Amino acid sequence: MADRPPMRVLMYGSEHAAPATRVCDWAVDAGHEVVWAGYLGEISGSSRARHVQIQSWDNPVPELAAIAADFRPHVTHSHNFSFLTEFHHEAGLGPLILSAFGGLNGLIGSVPPKPRIDDLMATGPTVIVESRPLFDAATKRYDGIDCELICLGVNPVHYKPGTLAKRAAWRQALQIPVDAIVFFSARGIGDGYRQQEILRAFASALPDLPATAGLAMIRLTRSWDRSDRVRELQQLAEELGISERLYWIPEVRYEMMPGMYGMVDFVVNYPVADAFPSTLLEAAACGVPVVTANLRAYAGSYIEQFCELVDPDDWQALARGLVRSAREPAELQARRVSDGRRHVIDNFSETVGRERTLAVYERVARAPH
Repeated sequence: MADRPPMRVLMYGSEHAAPATRVCDWAVDAGHEVVWAGYLGEISGSSRARHVQIQSWDNPVPELAAIAADFRPHVTHSHNFSFLTEFHHEAGLGPLILSAFGGLNGLIGSVPPKPRIDDLMATGPTVIVESRPLFDAATKRYDGIDCELICLGVNPVHYKPGTLAKRAAWRQALQIPVDAIVFFSARGIGDGYRQQEILRAFASALPDLPATAGLAMIRLTRSWDRSDRVRELQQLAEELGISERLYWIPEVRYEMMPGMYGMVDFVVNYPVADAFPSTLLEAAACGVPVVTANLRAYAGSYIEQFCELVDPDDWQALARGLVRSAREPAELQARRVSDGRRHVIDNFSETVGRERTLAVYERVARAPH
């Protein structure tokens, strides 16, 4: 890693989002001082930043202005469109870097961005997106925007195929039968990730899946979501007659996710829209076959070449995709998974993502404002 002068970096967003905490820890490792400002539900303590809890929802500007006066950040990095991001310039906090994640998905979906997003983009932040389709759409809509195409990538030393012993240990700990064929929905629970459709697809496919087939979901909800999503999904599973096939997995730290991937047989991804999910990179690096909606954000990427693609607007197509994946000849599947892993390792290095992100900090901090 190149030597860099230390900076003061302010961050917004949810610490429950692994991509955000990864970037935070990169900055700390580079010698930067990081303060994470957020509300109670956003701050989890999972990063190594110093935390400042914001109290006011009505008007957080005085609290942000106090941070500006005390901490004097060289740059602020907002992970997705945090509520606080909208008050950034009013609080006098200087240059803003915005990792869009899913916040700009409307640019390549059927629903355009909300006016508040257009207003924020008009203030001139430096925007980081993770896929070429999003980059092209953002630079077209927001003429002259400072936009960077940076994928966070994956560490192949950490994310790699697991051993049978670790697989058995994880399953025992989570009370999943050792002989189960497990499909894993690895995204957080929310309408945008369509767990209801995944449940319906699994129930529809079940007669054509192996007798031991099961579906695992991660018990992770948005910090601001006060509805009981888990209970709603459990009730739907009971109505569909698959509650005994549904396995709930607790939220775990990013460093533990390879163990999750190592104990499952397939990853299922069926969001309404997407950016470029780390989930699919991680699954590929761990040698797990992926069944995914064929979204515009994935165009031209390894996802088109190495994943089982299904119609994003038809959960019955997802059901058929689950069956196809389960029935794919083992030798053919192993070759495709191996080729996919090699492609991800060669083209999506975490080292590159880290260096390019930190270089953006330096460039933005040095630029005249």
